[in-house]
Amino acid sequence: MTTIAKGDSAAAVRRAHIEAALSRYPHIEPDTLADLLHWFRKEASAIDLRVVAADPRLEARYQAFKADHLDRLHGANLFWIAAAALSAGMLALWTFWDVL
Repeated sequence: MTTIAKGDSAAAVRRAHIEAALSRYPHIEPDTLADLLHWFRKEASAIDLRVVAADPRLEARYQAFKADHLDRLHGANLFWIAAAALSAGMLALWTFWDVL
């Protein structure tokens, strides 16, 4: 587990909490999994992600977690992909309507 010195920011404390939870992956509770997903998707900065990914103690567990949960397309991504494809299709039809 990462040690936090006095005066470190709240983000560093939070990252240490996430690292501790990630070190137990895949044997974690559902609420811990939800917390990890929220942190990786919404809270973590690029530096936070780099620090976690570069930690040799967490490498295997981070890669497994990433493969299981982060590398997949989820509902929100699929919605935006479908919306963009529909918009592009409608724009193409509208553009070529006069040609037909």
